[in-house]
Amino acid sequence: MNEQQNFSASRWNWRPSTTSLATATSGSCEVIDLLQAAHEGTGVVGLPTGYEDLDKILCGLRSGALYTLAARPGMGKSTLAMNIAETLSVKGQVPVAFFSLEMSEDELNQRMLGSYSGINLQRFINHDYDKEERVRLLKDMAKKIPTLNAAPIHICPRTDITISQLRAEARRYVKNHGAKLVVVDYLQLVAGSKGSRGNRVQEVGEISRGLKKMALELDVPVVALAQLNRAIEQDGNRVPRLSDLRESGSIEADSDCVMFIHCENTSVYMDGRLLCQIVVSKNRSGRQGKFDIAFNRDFSRFEDWRTNQDLVDMAETMAKKKTTKKSFTRKSG
Repeated sequence: MNEQQNFSASRWNWRPSTTSLATATSGSCEVIDLLQAAHEGTGVVGLPTGYEDLDKILCGLRSGALYTLAARPGMGKSTLAMNIAETLSVKGQVPVAFFSLEMSEDELNQRMLGSYSGINLQRFINHDYDKEERVRLLKDMAKKIPTLNAAPIHICPRTDITISQLRAEARRYVKNHGAKLVVVDYLQLVAGSKGSRGNRVQEVGEISRGLKKMALELDVPVVALAQLNRAIEQDGNRVPRLSDLRESGSIEADSDCVMFIHCENTSVYMDGRLLCQIVVSKNRSGRQGKFDIAFNRDFSRFEDWRTNQDLVDMAETMAKKKTTKKSFTRKSG
């Protein structure tokens, strides 16, 4: 697999601010870091995500911030979060704590191996390759596994965990392993305290506030995945809105940034890739925006459009068709 050769080593020269609030006015350190990043041409203040367009909007994942990534089921929330964690831990040797409340550790490791090696593991498991090809692929995977094993990503598979337990576990990972990023997959599977469990909206609000407090307390960025309300599935294939966040408006309020994965047409593939958009609908530290991205389901990987000219051409064609259709509809009306 192409290991994103266009990654510049300078993008990993991130550093947390060492100036305390006692010696600087609130926010001034971040502004200075942002100006320095702009001067150096990176624009990345926090941890780079591995996606150039996303880093341009977010300026990286900043310490103390809560990032919510939401989408409908099957749209790749876990995959995108895993890709970011993989990029940081494998390519940047940045320690990551990944709380998986939905998938087992084996499933996550399988996805990560497929993503990093560029091998369709499902086809491999189903014996869709001939013997000679399987031997070659096994050799390729054997070369990748030591690098993955050495990556400082700590997977915590828990099917039942309360917000207080999650905060305690994250605190341990930061203290003992130096975790610089915490990922929670996904928010609505975390349980609140016993006192809030009778009211789901109140419970989810407690969880989102707890995640934000955790980000501030540990001084690390927290990426929390979230489900959308089912109502969006009955409203055509429109772009998700902040009001679509499932079960609580507190998620929007507590998040510093809210992002959506949107696929306008889930049946249109190009070279095995699904045409998608990342939509940043809230960004407390910068601008909102959206950009095209390719979802490669076979390899459990999101990829930048710019790496495949065929995808760029297809996206432009689809955009022209959409504009023509809207124009025709207006004239017909």
